[in-house]
Amino acid sequence: MLQPLPKWRFTGTYFHGRNAAGVGGLRQGFHFTDENEFTAVRTSGGWGQVSFLATKRLTFNAYSGLESDNAADLLAGQISRNFVYAVNSQYRLGPNILLGLEASQARTAYTGGRIRLLNHYDLALAYLF
Repeated sequence: MLQPLPKWRFTGTYFHGRNAAGVGGLRQGFHFTDENEFTAVRTSGGWGQVSFLATKRLTFNAYSGLESDNAADLLAGQISRNFVYAVNSQYRLGPNILLGLEASQARTAYTGGRIRLLNHYDLALAYLF
């Protein structure tokens, strides 16, 4: 986390390697070829979030994340790239109660060229223990 100014924060991470299914959001870390050989999927990705602390109770956030698997390591129909971006706000109703509103879009690319877009809108009420 970096906090360059008193009301601004940046958090994020980056990864690169093979068989990173547990680190990223895509499930394919490896596969077996027709010759019963094991192939680890090469991948890279990361995410970043910028937060603006408007007041002690209100925070605005914008974030984005990407995971891109090497298409040559994948089987037909598997996800080769996933990109998500979103904006949200969180309002602290009380010491342990948060109200949140979020809008996001996920862009998923599959081997073979098909791309799927998914818009997502959330309203949440949370209790912190």
